[in-house]
Amino acid sequence: MRLKGKTAIVTGGARGRGKAYASRLCGEGTKVAIADILDANKVVQSITKEEGEVLALYTEVSQEERI
Repeated sequence: MRLKGKTAIVTGGARGRGKAYASRLCGEGTKVAIADILDANKVVQSITKEEGEVLALYTEVSQEERI
């Protein structure tokens, strides 16, 4: 596991591909921060139960002044 003990930020992780990436990274032992304008708390709850450490951050990454 090359990613065990690493930390990743997944933008758009509240659904779709971002959610899948966050889940897979946690499954590999990576700590994950999900940055999204959507509520990612359900994703965090499901990943935390099964795979690892993850947190949700509300942010708009497409606009620098909102980061």
